[in-house]
Parts: sequence; C-alpha cells; structure tokens
Amino acid sequence: MTPLIAARESCYLKLKQGPDNRGTIRLQCPAAGSSAAVICPRFNRLHPAPITAPAVVELADARKRAAQTILVSLMACIANLHILTAWRQTTDRRPVPHTAATPVPGQNASLLPPAHSEPPPSDR
Repeated sequence: MTPLIAARESCYLKLKQGPDNRGTIRLQCPAAGSSAAVICPRFNRLHPAPITAPAVVELADARKRAAQTILVSLMACIANLHILTAWRQTTDRRPVPHTAATPVPGQNASLLPPAHSEPPPSDR
C-alpha cells in the first residue's frame, strides 16, 4: 500500500475566494466545481450529480404556447431546408449561376474588381 500512496500525484486546493477583511481565504477541492481540474473517484462517489427531471413547458399560458409553436415551426423549416438542399445537390444538374467574380459574356468587365493572380506586394 505504501508504494501506491507514494505514487499519487499531488493536488493543490484551488483558491475559491480572495482574502476578506480578516485575511481569511476560501479554498476548494480541485475535483469540485463546474470546471474541475482533476477527476476524483472518491469525490464523485461522495457527491453524485443531482438527477433533474426534464423541463416541462407550461402550455396553458398563451405567450409560452405561442413561443413554443414558433420554435417548433422554425425547427421544422430548418429541417425541411436541409432536406431540400440535400435533394437539390443530388438531383439538380443545372450549371452553377455566374457570380460577381466571374463576368457574364457581354457584361462590362471594368465594373468587376480586378482578379489578382499574384500575392499583393509586401510593405518592405
């Protein structure tokens, strides 16, 4: 057992709060808190995470019901947009439309920004 104890890594208490008017400081275990520095099986066994019930949306209130309805509608729209985009990418074989960077034949090319094939000059 002595070699196991000697092989332990040393952990230092974390400063939780600076000194008060009497000079007292507050320290905490490095395995405690929301940003734990170490994982401690003993701490996790002694302080298990609380089991919380899932949040229940109260739909009796008209404002909450409207907000929930809008949220669900937005989620459905985004899901449909992803489905349609995936479908278009696999089935639509039309040519890609011209962008502002590629001149359309017959368009005044002087209105477009210049296309640089070389890197810009250095300031040196």
